[in-house]
Amino acid sequence: MNRIRTVLKLLLPVLCLLAGSCGYQLGGTKPPKLEFAQTVKVDLFANNFRTIADEMNERGCKVLFSGRREGLQQRVLDAMDYMMNLTKDNDKGIVNFCLNYGSHAELTDATRAIAAEVKAGALQPEEIDEKTIEKHLYRDLPPVDLMIRTSGEERISNFLLWQCAYAEFYFTDTLFPDFTKECFDKALAEYARRDRRMGGNTKK
Repeated sequence: MNRIRTVLKLLLPVLCLLAGSCGYQLGGTKPPKLEFAQTVKVDLFANNFRTIADEMNERGCKVLFSGRREGLQQRVLDAMDYMMNLTKDNDKGIVNFCLNYGSHAELTDATRAIAAEVKAGALQPEEIDEKTIEKHLYRDLPPVDLMIRTSGEERISNFLLWQCAYAEFYFTDTLFPDFTKECFDKALAEYARRDRRMGGNTKK
């Protein structure tokens, strides 16, 4: 929570945090299960959700959640709904907790929803474009500008694959609990030096 406070003080418009991932396999029929370590994180979140919600609300931040509700305990779902309802009218920033989340699952769910609309005659196949897919993702949020991966790992671990299409990546050996404002400033300084081409060729 202290690291979330640190980032919130920078008044970012949108902050996405991975709170727990799901090991979803394509074609699977069972609800995704959280690994033990992730379950502990979810329990800590559920036990402290009122404190988190009150602080988000005081800062004027809207709280959202991305991920599958299926497979989560009812008390976790109740906590999520409480936080979203409490902060729904806030407009000073968005904190999107990715809980029981996997990008493969997100894209699979979006594809299924689009296919259902086509089957129902509400959508024609030739009408499907990138905007259609984005509209069916868990949340309609802007593309990711900067992805920070802590702990010395150099992979994105099935996180926001669609949204990170043109994101800049910053890898650091610093563990997330030790990630301070100074660490964030260093990441932003590196980001400012990048030549963002967005798929084009702007390099001189």
